Amino acid sequence: MDAPRIALRYEPALPCRLIDVTQYRTRTQRNPAALAALHASIQQHGVLTPIWVQEPAPDADSFPLIAGFGRLDCQVSLGREFIPALVFSGNDSRTQCLGHGVIENCLREPLPWHMQADVIDEMAALEGLTLSKVAQRFGISQSLCSKLLGARARIAPDLQEPMAELGWGARIVDLYAKLTEAQQRETFASHVAEGWTADRLGNEVAKLRNKTIPASAMLRAVVRYVSSAKLNPERPFEALMERLQRLGKALRAFERKALPLNELDAYLRRLFNDDDEPPGAAGALVPA
Repeated sequence: MDAPRIALRYEPALPCRLIDVTQYRTRTQRNPAALAALHASIQQHGVLTPIWVQEPAPDADSFPLIAGFGRLDCQVSLGREFIPALVFSGNDSRTQCLGHGVIENCLREPLPWHMQADVIDEMAALEGLTLSKVAQRFGISQSLCSKLLGARARIAPDLQEPMAELGWGARIVDLYAKLTEAQQRETFASHVAEGWTADRLGNEVAKLRNKTIPASAMLRAVVRYVSSAKLNPERPFEALMERLQRLGKALRAFERKALPLNELDAYLRRLFNDDDEPPGAAGALVPA
């Protein structure tokens, strides 16, 4: 990730009442034990690490908080009116400030995976960035960005916070994202109770995905797609080979997307939208 711009100035005693906490908060939850330890430290020693804020807009008098909500919240709860702060330029864009916040948080404690996904998603939307560009901003691979966003979208909402509290990273949550929500909940209970390794989880996920639908039903979807082709009578062999090559690429893409296996039939139809499919062939893949 790009290094943040140098702060404009250091404010040793910024009034807490002038700080706006609503704009750039990247860490939306904290571990209760970590928060209690932070509160005890601030009570005894004060705030040792300055929070990060942005200069007020020309028509405002509040400083948008970039990073340091936990420290600010503890300071206020202790009845203290001032807090040390690094002040960044009011000209920095929202995307730049979100980047500052991610860097500051990660310097102290890595952001949980679901919060990383939210910041990635917002940064991409704000500037219309491709996944590749967002990955460059974060200093991570495009594959990791894709896994985080996919997991955020597909993992059951009630499981995401518990997974974050357990400190699970992209590899683990990417495996869960391959399952249905019902399978996720069942797997999560066994995973936690039995203390599975990542390799054990991978094996369990593979078993669940493979038994979602019989192999014969998958084969029927592939055969239906191939047999629906209207081959050029002048070069039927070449036309068939081209269709098989397209099928191979589609199957590899389907596997990368980690879609449920019972969507394979519909996926092939959506992908190619062939006009030469026989009537009545559409429909979900149904096990025999």
